[in-house]
Amino acid sequence: MPRRTMAVSATVLAVAMLVVAPASADVPSGSIYLVPPSAPTTVDSTAIGPGRVAWLETRPQTRVVSRAVQVTGTVLTRGAPKGYADPRATRLLAVSGQTTVYCRSDGSGGNELVVTRPDRTRVLTNTVCGASLSGTRLVYGLVQSAPHVDQVLLNLNDGVSTDLSVAYGATSAAVWGDYLVYSKADGSVWRRTLSTGVSTLLMPSVPLDNPPTEYEYLIIGVYVWGDWVGWDARYYLGDQTFFLRNARTRSDAVVVGRYSSDDWSHTYPQALTSEGILYSNSGFDPDPGTSAISTAIKPYTAPNGPWTITAPTAYPKNDSVPAGADSGVLAFADTDGLMRAAPTPHVRNPPRYLGNARTELRRSSGQTWTLLAPTSAPLSTCEVGITDADSTTAIRALPCTGAASQGEVATSWDLRDGSGHPAGPGQYRWTIIARNADGWLRHTNGTTAKVTGLITVS
Repeated sequence: MPRRTMAVSATVLAVAMLVVAPASADVPSGSIYLVPPSAPTTVDSTAIGPGRVAWLETRPQTRVVSRAVQVTGTVLTRGAPKGYADPRATRLLAVSGQTTVYCRSDGSGGNELVVTRPDRTRVLTNTVCGASLSGTRLVYGLVQSAPHVDQVLLNLNDGVSTDLSVAYGATSAAVWGDYLVYSKADGSVWRRTLSTGVSTLLMPSVPLDNPPTEYEYLIIGVYVWGDWVGWDARYYLGDQTFFLRNARTRSDAVVVGRYSSDDWSHTYPQALTSEGILYSNSGFDPDPGTSAISTAIKPYTAPNGPWTITAPTAYPKNDSVPAGADSGVLAFADTDGLMRAAPTPHVRNPPRYLGNARTELRRSSGQTWTLLAPTSAPLSTCEVGITDADSTTAIRALPCTGAASQGEVATSWDLRDGSGHPAGPGQYRWTIIARNADGWLRHTNGTTAKVTGLITVS
């Protein structure tokens, strides 16, 4: 891959001057407020993606808010907050690039999902209040007839959906990049590579006895980040176990969390992130007012080792722990109800292309080709090279927009070369040349193969 780069024309983030004294000794060093303490709010739920944190405020009014957050070394910078009121919003679910997904009441006892971007908003009806978002792909639960729920994979580019419950018998599902992870009613767990259609068995099915025994379980949730896959097994007696497996190396599954139904105090995984396994440490008590909650992270390679970072966290509402981690940032609602962000210990993760790029050739007012390609991490330098189909002749170098700092390669081409001459009919090739401090952009499977595609001009 050529080592030629061009600086991203990103909006400069203002350095956060408000690095307040920690509310307690447990707050990670270097943490900053994302909400001014002078304007107190109550945070219900939060989500984080590459370079951006979003959260749902329920006081003084119900609002969906987000801020760009970047980390350089151990110093955080933040952009201006953006938000809007939605009195029916009930939970912030997911962030990826400039896309935000949240749940709201449909006004008649059900739920609907709102999928919003700066240029468009989509509302999905008859849903459960949960979703998995990665770039331009969304997995959610569609209520067919209560209590029956189908898992659905939605392509946000063209609106085409696949009923995973019908196609694969999925009972729970999650997506990350080119990988779809799902479980079946028989207790098996699978990972499907969407670009090839190849499914790999990660957890065999378990025989079910009648009546059930204490060793039988159902998979109640699956999780995925990169090559790591997790699944949450609930046993007949009510206990839960969280398993982790590397789908690339096919190493044996290991137990990284246990929960006993008769023990109010427990430590249990909540998510798989770029920084490692995100846990909630809960000193649960039947009275929420006396509970002690914190969020912590352990590396994938040492799930039984020490925490790499911990932070006090507000008591979870709606079973949603208000914390998340991505791209060197831990975002959490502190016990004072305000949003904070803190730098995490560095984990080297070269950025990956998440697949399913959106390309479009518009002919309405002069031909313009546009590209939106999601990535797993913010990019500090980015350009898209246009060549002939054989990549032998360079035609144009296109700068990326500021969205690259939030995990989206976005650019446009007016079908002219560097001298302003129109490109003739034929095929052309686009190639992304981008990187951050952890390395050059990699393909969906983690290899160094070029991220490229063809443009047909007629």
